[in-house]
Amino acid sequence: MAQPSFAQLQPLVTQASRILVIGRRNASIDDCAAISVLAHHLAEQGKRVRCVIPGLEQWPQPLQPVHPVEPTIGPIRALEISLPVDRVALSELTYAIENAALRLTLMPKDGMWNPSNILIQAGQPSFDLVIAVQISKDELAELVPTDREWMQSIPSISLSTDPVSEPWASLPLLFVTTTGLTEAVAAWLMETNQPVPASVAHNLLTGIIASSKSFQGPRVQSQTLQLASQLVERGADRQTIIHQLWRTVPVSSLNLWGRAMMRLTPHATLSLTTTLLTAHDFLQAKTDARVIPELALSLFDRLPETQALLILFSTTNGTAARLCTRRPLEAQVIAQWFGGKGATDQAEWTMSTADLLEAQREILLVLERELPRLQASR
Repeated sequence: MAQPSFAQLQPLVTQASRILVIGRRNASIDDCAAISVLAHHLAEQGKRVRCVIPGLEQWPQPLQPVHPVEPTIGPIRALEISLPVDRVALSELTYAIENAALRLTLMPKDGMWNPSNILIQAGQPSFDLVIAVQISKDELAELVPTDREWMQSIPSISLSTDPVSEPWASLPLLFVTTTGLTEAVAAWLMETNQPVPASVAHNLLTGIIASSKSFQGPRVQSQTLQLASQLVERGADRQTIIHQLWRTVPVSSLNLWGRAMMRLTPHATLSLTTTLLTAHDFLQAKTDARVIPELALSLFDRLPETQALLILFSTTNGTAARLCTRRPLEAQVIAQWFGGKGATDQAEWTMSTADLLEAQREILLVLERELPRLQASR
């Protein structure tokens, strides 16, 4: 798969003046670093930028606040009320809030208006470009439940490292060869000789170290190390970043990680390891299934002896499966047996049963039957 370029953003960015840069709930350090640097860079171009990470209570350390980040989107659009005053002039306008309702009172100078002459319509959106970082269209719609169609008229760019994500934006960009989004942002800024002050370099290196597992992850390349060196030259403190990252791993991530680790079960004949996460696990860890992609990759990185990791977790509609594989296994091929989708190394599908153990038994039966056939055909 060809790696996209951030240069593809520029035509849409050039045309925009009011930009929303928004991430997902439970955003990772990599997400936050990429979001903050993008927002800073766009603001330096003279754009009016609102940077949002839903539900964010505290900016994660060791990232620096290079651009203000809000926990909510804020006003999406105004409501416009038009009333002709050429024949019946306006004398007075008052308003009051009564019983959780806004009451407008318009007093004419003489005569009265016909209610049919009143025009009520939605105003122009507050933003003319949305840059969505690791967030799906459905997640965005959930943030504004009273106006779920608000994005249809706005150009949008989606940035993702998850090969299972649905391409939904006007310009969907999927980065699957870098350690994370921050590395892709850093490479773009360096290649185009953009100014990178020390605070921005600090955030970029923080995101790269977090997403690369301190340069131990499978996607680390010579370019990753070269970028890190360039960022250190520009003022990023690698030792401080590593120290603070270790101290600030979210308790919710550690909690869910521990529950997944305790239930790891190897299936040697299939070169597969499975684990289960219940709805109660998410509740106790105070997190949700949106952390599963990152959790799956982190766990899989630490299981070099297995060719595949399968995480089964409870959803409102039954059970979901997240699969990570190493060659010669291909996650996408396996997912198709269950009606799922994905890429070579990651895939996901759902099952109607809510019983995690039953779902695991069904999957293992299929794998025991189909994997030998697949291996024999190659």
